[in-house]
Amino acid sequence: MPDFTPAVETLLRTIHAQGAPGATFQVMPRARYRLAGTDYVVSQRTFYPLTGDGYVTDGGDDSAPVRLTAKGLEWTDDHPVPRGGSRGPYFPDRARRPRSPRWTPASEQRTAYSVVKDQFEENGMRFALSPVYARAVLAMHDLETANRLEEDGFPEAAASLRVGRQALVDEAFGPEGR
Repeated sequence: MPDFTPAVETLLRTIHAQGAPGATFQVMPRARYRLAGTDYVVSQRTFYPLTGDGYVTDGGDDSAPVRLTAKGLEWTDDHPVPRGGSRGPYFPDRARRPRSPRWTPASEQRTAYSVVKDQFEENGMRFALSPVYARAVLAMHDLETANRLEEDGFPEAAASLRVGRQALVDEAFGPEGR
């Protein structure tokens, strides 16, 4: 018996799970097929080891359901445990874990300025002064970053980061705060 890749094994088990009528696949762009009624999409080349070696057949009709042959049924009976884990739709009773969000909407993202300003306000600073000090704290951070950039050999980047930052610090803390 061959050692199938996880994708081929998943496809074979998915076809087996569809039962006697077979699995109907819809043609998708980029040489892919989607199992009818599901989100399961498989590459066309995943079928090659199965059709080439006689594990599945569609009777020569690409729109016909794909069925297991006796050889394919024998393989699925001999290999009851999925090697690839809980892939594919052949585990319909197992809930899929939710996908992690890749980004949050801009309305939920907080800028560094809003975080610092809120911290000042929570600690009792007058509302009118908190924006001035918040900008000054962020400017001081930018000046420290500019110093590190200059030490690392990036004087142009450091100079562009310093533009206007010292004026913000002087506005909040005065020139003697240097």
